[in-house]
Amino acid sequence: MTRSAGTGPDAALRRIAECRLVVVIRLPTTADALQVGRILLAAGVEVLEVTGTTPEACDVLAALRLEAESRVLLGVGSIRTVKDARRADDADADFLVSPGSPASLIESMLATGRLVLPGVFTATEVMQAMAIGARAVKLFPALTARVRDVLAELARRKAS
Repeated sequence: MTRSAGTGPDAALRRIAECRLVVVIRLPTTADALQVGRILLAAGVEVLEVTGTTPEACDVLAALRLEAESRVLLGVGSIRTVKDARRADDADADFLVSPGSPASLIESMLATGRLVLPGVFTATEVMQAMAIGARAVKLFPALTARVRDVLAELARRKAS
């Protein structure tokens, strides 16, 4: 598989931080996901995640990979099993996102050599994911009130 230019896990994480936006494609049909993905690429979006709940998500990613410029990062979300992680790796995903953080799932995702973003909701889950080797996490579900609380806590810690 050929990856986007410079998209090892650390480089992918830097790109996401620079872009500050990951557009998530979660649609009921493969055709809709491809159409929206193509529109987003044409509009200049540089980081896209196709959720595993989208039919044939890895096929959508593979098709978009052929059309995307090398600077574009493409990931697969809703990774729930080892098989999902392998499919995303085979589709040449730059990053893998899961809705949860079981140790065995994080380990299987890390084995792909891709950037892994396990879903977390508590400080304990963040600490466990990082101890296993995750470089970053995804707050999931990202309820507005919860995000506000987490950001406020991070700001307090940074100030002290």
